[in-house]
Amino acid sequence: MRREIYKEEVSFMVKNINSHICKENVDHNCKCKICGVVCHSIVNDSKGNGTGMVTEWCTNCGKYERYYDDTGTVIESTFRDDIPYNGPVCGGRELNELAIRTDTKCDDMDIVRKARGTEIQRNQQRVFLCWDFENKDVRDIVVSDLLSHDAGADCVVSYIEIQGNNIDENELEQELRESQMLILVISQNLLLKIKDLPEYSIAKRINLPIIPVALDNELLPKLTQQIGAVHGLSIADEEYRIKLKTQLDNMLVSDALINEINEKAFTGRVFLSYRKKDLALARKFMAAFHDIPGFESIAIWYDNFLNAGRVFSEEIEKSIDDSDVFTLLVTPNITESGNYVLMQEYPYAIGCDKSIVAVEVETPDKQEFFEKYKHAMIYTLIDGIHDTFSKIMPNNIVTEINPTRCFLLGVAFYKGILVEKDIERAISLLTRAATKGDFQSARFLGKTYYDLLKYEDSVNWYKKAAEICGSSPNGEGAAAEIYNAIANNFIERGDYKSALEWSLKALPIQEKLFGESNLSVAKTLTDICNSYQNMGDLSNAQQMLDRAADVYSVVADTEKADYIIGCSNIAMAYHNNMSFAKAMKMHLKAVASVEKTYGTENPLTSCVYTRAALTYLRIGVNDTALDLLNKALDISRKTLPPEHPETAQIYILLGDLYDKFGNFPLMLDMKNKALSIQEKVFGKDSWITALTYRDIGTLYAKTESYSSAKDLLLPAFNTLRKALGMNHPFTLETYQIMRTVFDQLGIADADDFYS
Repeated sequence: MRREIYKEEVSFMVKNINSHICKENVDHNCKCKICGVVCHSIVNDSKGNGTGMVTEWCTNCGKYERYYDDTGTVIESTFRDDIPYNGPVCGGRELNELAIRTDTKCDDMDIVRKARGTEIQRNQQRVFLCWDFENKDVRDIVVSDLLSHDAGADCVVSYIEIQGNNIDENELEQELRESQMLILVISQNLLLKIKDLPEYSIAKRINLPIIPVALDNELLPKLTQQIGAVHGLSIADEEYRIKLKTQLDNMLVSDALINEINEKAFTGRVFLSYRKKDLALARKFMAAFHDIPGFESIAIWYDNFLNAGRVFSEEIEKSIDDSDVFTLLVTPNITESGNYVLMQEYPYAIGCDKSIVAVEVETPDKQEFFEKYKHAMIYTLIDGIHDTFSKIMPNNIVTEINPTRCFLLGVAFYKGILVEKDIERAISLLTRAATKGDFQSARFLGKTYYDLLKYEDSVNWYKKAAEICGSSPNGEGAAAEIYNAIANNFIERGDYKSALEWSLKALPIQEKLFGESNLSVAKTLTDICNSYQNMGDLSNAQQMLDRAADVYSVVADTEKADYIIGCSNIAMAYHNNMSFAKAMKMHLKAVASVEKTYGTENPLTSCVYTRAALTYLRIGVNDTALDLLNKALDISRKTLPPEHPETAQIYILLGDLYDKFGNFPLMLDMKNKALSIQEKVFGKDSWITALTYRDIGTLYAKTESYSSAKDLLLPAFNTLRKALGMNHPFTLETYQIMRTVFDQLGIADADDFYS
């Protein structure tokens, strides 16, 4: 299975799009002139035995790479160069033509990895994306949003490039085990087969956190009906990118904590040298090793992230240098000639004078093994690793682990940092520390169970964390943080009464500690406002909204994303309450802060401009609205994929604005540009797309082009009725417009036209 990792991928999978054969339509750079897919014709000089150095190149464009056939480690590559290479000299070796994967055969599970920039660092945390294979535009939008610099935590995004007949579930499970979360891009098509998806089934079985990203808000309740409670996002939500950043920041470990784990968690380090084809056996060894009392605090460096396109020899050598013991995983595969363990790692360990332990997990040809691995070593069966490692590294074994180290080890196993990812072991370590009064462990367990959708367990551990805080003389601030976490837990479940109770416990503590000019106080006030709003208590909601606005007016930390987002959110709350003067005051604060903090070419700036323009448009300050929307559109075009929903929203607002100006051609142009994006992203049968059909149809009705209006309004109405129901305001409004159009056309029984 070849994994593609370049920013602009080198694709060895030939696709069938619109019934054409890509390789018959490529230019001199092997790019299909019809669909844009890169389609190389690959040959190599491999001996076919899976060992040794291989040169592989394209017979069309001449780009090439040299790599070890055993590990896939690339020594040299020109596949990511822009200028075609004329072809390498191959020493006269016989060429073996590779089987080109054709348009009709997609049996391989090709995984693409993408990251910011041009390289993937080994220790970068991973996110796996599951999509429906029908809408590449949506996939690319979500990938772009995950990798954007304003998304917060850095990560690698992996996904299967082409749907094949053979999904290797062992390979897929390996990939998911190395990931921090599974992102499900929920379309109507994916929703119908969600329970049959191997990605979803494996993620549930291994307790991998799952975040659904739906094409529209209406899909999330349908998803909940199928798989139970989820905390998902919708691309159509105006706060989608903000919420996505929050989810990433919550689920990915900070660089500071990773550094602390590297420095303080482990008492010893083992380098595990094994053949890639023996990964399952390597995992078996690591599990057995860490099951031994006292061995949990020993890190195991194993090569779980070798990718084409990067040279890891220096990193491997440094890891061997830093290890206390070099361990050979012995199987029949380790004696094959020319393999990377035999030719590179083992000789380097000898040169460093490392203690070498050979652990037999499957019986090899012993005579052949000792002929090839002649250096002095300790040889043991897997059942003997306790005695062997106890003797060779006695000072590294710790049977009594203090709570702080226990917490760091728990996080390490939960996230797979210098050890194999093992959620059960992580929870066991964290529970051990939390029951001894470790606040960090109790809080992390609360967050962990929340990510796993086990809300009651989450609340119980958060309460334990609050209890630990209560016994500390300086624990009030941490307690308030925990109270807000519990409130968010209840908000996620729609229990606003319980959420309000915990938010009201947090507020007086925060006001006491921080005063009334702190961002934390403002956020808690906003949460209380939202709870009151959802409970129907509009009077208290308005009071809390005003108090939050007052805090933002005097807060000092104005150059933070939380401040900008908070001001913008309060502005929109005032907008929705029709308190437009107050809304404008908060919009101006958000605009001033975002321009100062992020400049005028950042997606967050575009979002703030668009929201402010919405209020200006509502109160009739049209010139200012036009200026803000044009600025937002310019940023969106520069920083987002060309078919991003945020760009469509800007076009819609520009269309509304030109409608106010009475400029029919420009209004129609803007709405059609929005429609083009929506049809690609959401599909023609989405209620979101239907609203734009309705808007354009209404425009035609205003100009008395009733026949054209009918052709747009009828499908819009039928879509809205199916998606939202007949009694939804959008459906009823569209129905009334249609009746007017039908009357003008002299259609007496309009209901006959409804499907």
